Amino acid sequence: MKNYLWLVALLPLLSGCESQAILVKKDDAYFAPPKTEAPPPADGRAGGVFETGYNWSLTADRRAYRVGDILTVILEESTQSSKQAKTNFGKSNTVDIGAPTIFGHTKDKLSGSIDANRGDYQNGWDTDQFPIDNFELTQAMMQIIRNGGFGNGGTNFDAKTRRNSTDLEDIFIAHIAGMDVMARALESAAKLLEESPYKKMLADRYASFDSGKGKEFEDGKLTLEDLVAYAKANGEPKQTSGKQELYEAIVNMYC
Repeated sequence: MKNYLWLVALLPLLSGCESQAILVKKDDAYFAPPKTEAPPPADGRAGGVFETGYNWSLTADRRAYRVGDILTVILEESTQSSKQAKTNFGKSNTVDIGAPTIFGHTKDKLSGSIDANRGDYQNGWDTDQFPIDNFELTQAMMQIIRNGGFGNGGTNFDAKTRRNSTDLEDIFIAHIAGMDVMARALESAAKLLEESPYKKMLADRYASFDSGKGKEFEDGKLTLEDLVAYAKANGEPKQTSGKQELYEAIVNMYC
């Protein structure tokens, strides 16, 4: 009987424990396990190939795709320069005179002609422009007259119009102007040789070739060695002015 009484006395205690366990709610934060925050991963980007916290394949295409990845930037700079300057000064005139005899014919039975053209002062070669300068052509005609004239020949315009002369009439104008200036130069040269002191001045200038050693040299009777010996024996010749400006002035007065 006493044993039963002891069990009866424990019943309230057991019921109290049971009621307290029933009152606990599911997912109660009070009874939840504590949460611990993991420390952030260490920054392994130290400039090396291997970085802490990253896995990579040896066969993968390794390219920069994350913040902090290392890039290699190659800058190539190339500078090239050149400097060139070229200046040519020149003057050309073409005068071709036929041979005095061909196959036994004398010059008066030949058609001796000249190729008439001119060059550009800024170039060092013949540009085949039509003749137009009376001063130059007068001097050329003087040499033709002094050598017996044309015979039965004439003037051949070995020339062409300029690239910017695009009209058909430009060819006509070039030929007419060229023929006019050649005719005028011929008249000027003839008058100059007949009236001016040019021929006497030229004869006085080269008088040393009309006699003595000069004449012998002109006739082909002296060698260069003979001239050397003559120069050593007689010393320096007297200086004589060439009078180029005077000759040019005389030619210009008859143009």
